[in-house]
Amino acid sequence: MSALRLALATEADVDALAALVRAYHAGEGIESDIAELPSVLRPLLNDATKGRAWFIEHEGAVVGYVAICFGYSIEFGGVDAFVDEIYLAPSHRGRGLGTRALALAIDATRELGAHALHLEVDPANPAAMRLYRSAGFGDRRYRLMTLRFVDGASAKTSART
Repeated sequence: MSALRLALATEADVDALAALVRAYHAGEGIESDIAELPSVLRPLLNDATKGRAWFIEHEGAVVGYVAICFGYSIEFGGVDAFVDEIYLAPSHRGRGLGTRALALAIDATRELGAHALHLEVDPANPAAMRLYRSAGFGDRRYRLMTLRFVDGASAKTSART
């Protein structure tokens, strides 16, 4: 089995992480303010109470990243977490690396004290659905909905946010 590991990202890595985030967002059609990415990433990289971001390294090369963000849930008994983003470069997909990287992120999240780990997935992406189900994630009867705040006020959201 080839070497795969997660390497914790730090503030010194903000530009490299931002480049991967840009690639992920472009590939998925996610609208984001590219100029603001470093300022959005820095709090996650500098405040362990917010979560963690790791580079996915395969055979010594960075091939993606995973970002886990923390929350708190009465239902789940305390700290919970969200796979905010997971990205694997297209050239490294289809070889089981995403499965292994996700397993490492799940283990790390459990070790950090989370009681539950959530994620959202596009139902039009059957490969991602299979990956997440094989890792133990299950559907809930609830649907994630979002109200986005822009400059402190509510803003209507699009279906792709």
